[in-house]
Amino acid sequence: IKPQPIDTFDIENWFRRCPYGKVGDRLGVKETHYRWGHWAKNGLTKAGKQAWKFVATNNEIAYLDHPPSLINANRSRNINGWIKRPSIFLHKRFIRIWLEITEVRVERVQEITEDDAIKEGIIPKWKDGIPIRHDGSGGICREAFARLWDSLDAKRGYGWEVNPWVFVLEFKQI
Repeated sequence: IKPQPIDTFDIENWFRRCPYGKVGDRLGVKETHYRWGHWAKNGLTKAGKQAWKFVATNNEIAYLDHPPSLINANRSRNINGWIKRPSIFLHKRFIRIWLEITEVRVERVQEITEDDAIKEGIIPKWKDGIPIRHDGSGGICREAFARLWDSLDAKRGYGWEVNPWVFVLEFKQI
């Protein structure tokens, strides 16, 4: 949250200003995918090197869970083929996973629970059927989340130890 609330009195109004959506909003999950098309020359970069753009030649698409058999990654020839595309380029009409926001709240990042860390994508590590715990405080997934958080946000002044206020959004798949 920028700027950070000064005290808990401010918190009540912050969830109304969440820039990520409100309860009932629907969000599409963009995925890495393959599109049928080719790379075309597109002028020069600022450094004077050849710039390229992707040109889709039809509406065919494949996803990572069912990739095409032949993938064309060659930019040197203007030939059509299946080309892997980052999720940012997935058009809305091709989105397969839709989420509905069911809850928006504000809390301190250190309030995250072990279950919440798993929902964030942290995968517990096990050895011989026993969870690997790093320092014994909190859960293993929560600790891993703290390290991930610091790797992304500590340099910007919002590290785990600062315990910044964050927006928490809960979803359901629709």
